[in-house]
Amino acid sequence: MVAVVTKAAFAEALAFLDSGDLRSLETLLKSDPDLVRARSDALEPPYDAYFHGAKLLHHTAANPDRSGNLRTFVEAARLLLDYGADVDAATENGDWSWTTLGLAASSKPLVQANLDLAMIDLLLDNGSDPDWGNGIALYGALFHVSEEPRQLRPARYLALRGASLDLAYAAGVGSIDTVCRIIEPVPLPSDAYRMYRPKENRVEAPEDAFVLDEALVFASLAGQTECARYLIERGARVDSLVPLGIHRATALHWAAYVGWTDTVDLLLHRGASPAILDERYQANALQWARHAGRDLTAELLSSENPARF
Repeated sequence: MVAVVTKAAFAEALAFLDSGDLRSLETLLKSDPDLVRARSDALEPPYDAYFHGAKLLHHTAANPDRSGNLRTFVEAARLLLDYGADVDAATENGDWSWTTLGLAASSKPLVQANLDLAMIDLLLDNGSDPDWGNGIALYGALFHVSEEPRQLRPARYLALRGASLDLAYAAGVGSIDTVCRIIEPVPLPSDAYRMYRPKENRVEAPEDAFVLDEALVFASLAGQTECARYLIERGARVDSLVPLGIHRATALHWAAYVGWTDTVDLLLHRGASPAILDERYQANALQWARHAGRDLTAELLSSENPARF
C-alpha cells in the first residue's frame, strides 16, 4: 500500500532529520505514522536517478550528501526503524535501485565521518539483507573506492558481516582464502561470477579468462596486492580492458587512479603496459593518476623514472 502524506509533511520531516532535531521528528512521526512509508515524488536532482522514490530512511545514508547533521543520522535511522520503516525498501530506479544499506555502504560522507560501520551495524541488526539485489551493496562500496579509498572499510565489513562473495568481490575485499578456493577448480566453478554487475557490465556465460581479468581489476582498484599477485599467477591478463561502471580500463589504470603504489609496482613488474588507453577517455594510466592527483603512482608510471622497470 502506498502511503499518502502531504509534500509539506515529508519536507518537514526531512528538515528535522537534516537539522538533527530528532525530538521534533519523533513528534511528527507520532502524528503521521505513514511518513515512514512515504516516498518522495520529486523529479529534480538528486531524485531523478538512483535516489528516485526515496523514503525518509534512505536519506539517513547521506548518499547523496544532504549536508545535514551527520552525527545524528544513525540515531535518526534507528528512530525511523522503531516507527516501522522497512529496512530493505529500495529506491525506484530499475537495475540501479538501492536499499539504505547499499546507500550507506557507498556513502562518502558517512565513511569520512566514521559513521559507516555504525550505520551498517544498525541496518544489519534490524534485518537488512547484505545480499539484497544480488549484492549491490558490496558492489557499490567496492566501486566507490575509486572516489574515496576509505570505502574499502565498509566493503570489507560487509564481507565480515556475511555478504556473499564471488571471485571479483573476494579479490576486492582482499579475501585471499576465498579467492584461492574459488579459483582452484579448472574450469572455474559457476559461482566464480554470480554477484551483481550493472547491466551494461554484465557478461552472460563469461569465459574463465574474463572472470580472472575482471577479478584482477577489482583487486587493483582496491589495492589488494596479494590477491592481484595470485590472480596473475593463475592466468589473469594484466593488460585486459575490463568493463567497470562507464569505463573499460586496465587494472593498472585503476590502481594508478586510486593511488595504490604497491599494486602499481606489482603490475608494472608483471608486464603491464603504461601505454594502453582506456576506451572512454583514450587516456593512459599515468594520465589517470595525474587526473586524480595521485603523485606517487604518477611518479612510478613516469617514463623519466629509472626505477619503473
